[in-house]
Amino acid sequence: MDKVAILCSRDSMIMHDFSKLSLEQLKNRSFLGMPLPFLRTYMNANVGKEIDKDRLIIEYAAALFQEGRMCCDYDIGEMFEMTKQVDKAFLRQVNVPSLSITIRYEDIASIRKSRIDCLSRSVHDLLGHWKDDLPVEDAVRAAYREQDFHDVITEILHLYNQETRQLSNSIRVFGPFQMAVDVFAGALYRAMEQAAEELTAAYTRAIYGGRARA
Repeated sequence: MDKVAILCSRDSMIMHDFSKLSLEQLKNRSFLGMPLPFLRTYMNANVGKEIDKDRLIIEYAAALFQEGRMCCDYDIGEMFEMTKQVDKAFLRQVNVPSLSITIRYEDIASIRKSRIDCLSRSVHDLLGHWKDDLPVEDAVRAAYREQDFHDVITEILHLYNQETRQLSNSIRVFGPFQMAVDVFAGALYRAMEQAAEELTAAYTRAIYGGRARA
């Protein structure tokens, strides 16, 4: 059983579910439910970017677990630098006319490092409680009480939302649409926070209510 691959797959599933639910929440917010085309392109690419970053963190944390040690400040710094390479690939991918993105890392460093730390600790917790040949849901229930699991997922998603909101300040649009971008960013953040609450509750019920996801 490749536990690291399973964790990466579950993370990808959660992030795609989260993105879909966020967009559904956004559709209920008047005209903001129909973002400008370049913002749709940005949002779709942003989910893939986050999944790629999470994969790096999960694999790095799993390697530390195999070494028998927890993630320290040095490791968090190393992973932070690794995520910058994913950002560079993301910026090359988002080739949208009239759209300019420059990431100011001094604005997001603290948030991203906190998320790296939280995700790394969760990987260590799960691998430490995961018996071979049992599904990941068993590892979750062994590692966390129900409320603790709910709190961990909430924190990971909330930190992602905070970074996304902060990164929106790095988007600049040439022409008359900058105000629309700013308004949309605020609506998106609120939609993501609501989606995080709903998704966390759904996953918690699924795992601790005896209805584990396939």
